[in-house]
Amino acid sequence: MIKFLAAPLAAFLLIASLSNTAMAAGASEAQMRWIKSALAEKLIDPESMRLSKVKTQKTKESVKAACGWVNSKNRMGGYAGRVPFIVSIIERVEFAFVISIGSTDDEKIVVSRMCSKYGISLQ
Repeated sequence: MIKFLAAPLAAFLLIASLSNTAMAAGASEAQMRWIKSALAEKLIDPESMRLSKVKTQKTKESVKAACGWVNSKNRMGGYAGRVPFIVSIIERVEFAFVISIGSTDDEKIVVSRMCSKYGISLQ
């Protein structure tokens, strides 16, 4: 019985230790400012921007991917509904730019896959 439990337990501990070093984390205050600034350039009503579940993951030295959900008002003045986004953050120059906002069904799939590639789940 012990033999059957030892291998799965060892595998779990190994995965847990690896995932802790590469786990996506919430964005810092500075990163949130850069993310909001980048998204504001793409939205019709940036003042109405609502962000949720924003996470970051290091992709290269001094570069991070940020993924999450954004909701803002449309041309009619109503909230359009939350959509996924991915932003690239370049920390050494304190700058961020939007890679994509999932406005259509196809774009939502692409953004979700890009975020997954960097270890960020949009769930």
